[in-house]
Amino acid sequence: MPRRRRTAPDRAPRPDPTTDARLITDPGQAAALYDEIRDASIFALDTEFVSERTYQPELALAQVATPGRVAILDPLVLPDLGPLWDLTADPEIEVVMHAGEQESRFCWLEAGALPARVFDVQIAAGLLGHRYPLAYHSLVGTVLRRHAERGQTRSDWMHRPLSDRQVAYAAADVEHLLPLHEALHPLLEDRGRLAWLDEELARRDDQLHGELTEDRWRRVAGAQRLSRRELAAVRELSHWREDLARDRDVPRRRILRDDLLVAAALASPVDLEDLRRVRGMERLPHRDRPGLLDALQVARELPPDELPAKHRGDSGGPSQARMLALTLEALLESICIEREVAPTLVGGAGDLRRLINWHLAGRDPKRPPRLLTGWRAQVCGDLLEDALAGRVRIRVGDPASTHPLVVEPA
Repeated sequence: MPRRRRTAPDRAPRPDPTTDARLITDPGQAAALYDEIRDASIFALDTEFVSERTYQPELALAQVATPGRVAILDPLVLPDLGPLWDLTADPEIEVVMHAGEQESRFCWLEAGALPARVFDVQIAAGLLGHRYPLAYHSLVGTVLRRHAERGQTRSDWMHRPLSDRQVAYAAADVEHLLPLHEALHPLLEDRGRLAWLDEELARRDDQLHGELTEDRWRRVAGAQRLSRRELAAVRELSHWREDLARDRDVPRRRILRDDLLVAAALASPVDLEDLRRVRGMERLPHRDRPGLLDALQVARELPPDELPAKHRGDSGGPSQARMLALTLEALLESICIEREVAPTLVGGAGDLRRLINWHLAGRDPKRPPRLLTGWRAQVCGDLLEDALAGRVRIRVGDPASTHPLVVEPA
């Protein structure tokens, strides 16, 4: 997904949450805030939500910071937050967030589009060598040298009226986002890494778009190891569960957990007596058991050419691949520290195994592993490939250094 080129942020007065934060419940006040966002062409966004009770997470608050103030929109009182999500999806307006996946999901649900122009301060900091993922309060302390309260993770944000302390916490969660943008943006620009941020955000958008628009059954935990017939059972059971959860407006796990769904696919019971023999199925209400059996029957009757294909995943590879991954993990961390990029943002053990298996399988140019694409290739790809090909040797230089490994031509 294309992203607009970023421009350097203008210095602006920082909002004082103790005087400027307002809980907005009046549509006229909300409209004035939207006008303010349009005029500024930049705003910060955070949300409070509850995901334990309903099919889709319930939005409890939307916190907004403009260059002039912090405001908190109450969606339980305001008739419609559609204009806010339209602004979030507007490519002319930059949205500053911290780990903004859930905000992007709300934008998709309400505006039918993902945010077009995001600056995620957590990813930006990782691209500058800060630890990743860094919690909001830690990021504020590390980058701005200010104190930020930890969020109220156990607070019931759907309860009204909100307490003064809840409002203060909600305001604090968005208060520092524009100053973080102001601090991190020029550093990324100086190091030529704004394009890296855009690329990483576009990749995550594509991944999130796939999750929001494609069937969920491929992501059922434990399904990757099943046969094609068992995968068909997972698919049919997942569709059955999805329909029930949507109709009853409850989380999917309230209908059937992933592990029990996979257990049912493996056991493939044909009647209620068989189903009772599957451990854990006693939790499934009696009214839902016939539907589960019907879904399994559909899977059993599918002809072979209609069975889902198995996706090629990371199987771990041969034993030498696991040994090589341990070696390359130390090299990757040393490279990242030297080049001031968070190693955990670049990749982990799974990425290294995929790189090694790709190399051992003949290096298919049509399916390069993630570590050899985009900005990651610039950071570490060439060196990792050279190490696998035996073109370099690795030795310990200064053991007291933050990156003690030295890479030399073989």
